Amino acid sequence: MGKWLAACGAVLLVLVVLLWYQMQSTAAVVPTASATLSVATHDVAPAQASTKVVPIAAAVAMTAQTAGKIDPASDAFFNQFTDKVPSIVTGNAIRKCYQGGLHRRDRDQFLTLEFVDHIKNGEVTVSDVKIKKSELNDPTLEACMIAAVAASHWHDDSLPDISQADEVTINPERIVKKYVDDSYEGAPAPPNTPR
Repeated sequence: MGKWLAACGAVLLVLVVLLWYQMQSTAAVVPTASATLSVATHDVAPAQASTKVVPIAAAVAMTAQTAGKIDPASDAFFNQFTDKVPSIVTGNAIRKCYQGGLHRRDRDQFLTLEFVDHIKNGEVTVSDVKIKKSELNDPTLEACMIAAVAASHWHDDSLPDISQADEVTINPERIVKKYVDDSYEGAPAPPNTPR
């Protein structure tokens, strides 16, 4: 055991010496921090452009806050909007289109839709609805769900003006009770309705 410990110590000592040697040879090649700083201050344009970015970003954030709008990068925006979109558009599609009895192979058939969310003056709309993937094997149901998702809209004055890409996966056989049966405990409330 003592031989192994001595061998490991010798290897460690060699590695430390090599590391020290590498650091000394690299220091001779790399210019010092003060030399780099002096070159940078003479060759680069004044930093006025970068200082303008901070006040502009602060002004945008301040405008959103003073207008009573939620910051789109905040948890409040996620809770008030991003987290609600799938429930709202799925509920609209299921309530309007699904009557049960898919020409199904199993209960796991689904439809994934891509779309763009738009918020303008508190009015939320959906556009550019397209099928990303479908296993429903029912073109009529797919077309109805696309139209129902595209017709989804609601109003919330706390939301900022923004457009963003989104998607939702609808599995009619698995979630139909949640959206059709109002007495179901987990049924989502319509937008802007207290629970």
